[in-house]
Amino acid sequence: MFDLNILLLYFGIINNLNVHSSMKTKTFIFSILMLLSSMVYAQTEKGTFLISGKSSLEFVKNYTDLTYSSAGRGFDNRGSTNVSSFTLSPAVAYFVANNFAVGLSSTYSYTGTRADIQNIDNQTNSLILMPTLIYYIQLKSKFRPYFQVGGGFAGQTIKESDQRQSFTGFAFGGGAGLAYFINKNLSIDLGLELVTSEVSYSEDTNLKLSTGNLGAVIGFSIFL
Repeated sequence: MFDLNILLLYFGIINNLNVHSSMKTKTFIFSILMLLSSMVYAQTEKGTFLISGKSSLEFVKNYTDLTYSSAGRGFDNRGSTNVSSFTLSPAVAYFVANNFAVGLSSTYSYTGTRADIQNIDNQTNSLILMPTLIYYIQLKSKFRPYFQVGGGFAGQTIKESDQRQSFTGFAFGGGAGLAYFINKNLSIDLGLELVTSEVSYSEDTNLKLSTGNLGAVIGFSIFL
């Protein structure tokens, strides 16, 4: 895609060149303008592939000391709680039209909790797979707002000591943000995303678990 303003700018520069300027100079300037135009427009054109990724990693360690003392009686319980969590969200999409892409996004998350006092050892694994629609707003700058929405499969496994529970159901997600294009093939993305899910227990569908997460996300996108 080539912008008319770029073409007019080219002719304006050419007309202001000295009449003795060489054809090589004019050709060089035109090539530079073509390159700049390509850098502005090429990223979200029809036929482009998009690969993106977001991740987070968190470790929390808490210490507790529960004491009681009265008339010679008492106790002192000390312990610690460790919480670790990890989330990875890759996605792939294809631009079926300029600025509009259809793709598949996924989110895998893990949370582990261990507590000495209560003798707790819990692990939660979650997986979400969603067909996704993404739309970029065309701006003549390195910044582009984007919106995305999707819905699909949600699965969750909860392990508590020796017990294991599995849930499956539906997830819905949406978000908006701003992409900063470092060059025509790479952008840094900052936005807000909301993901909700409702899953049912595999052994009794009357038992349901609903979750919702709203948070700020940062990631990157590659355009091929």
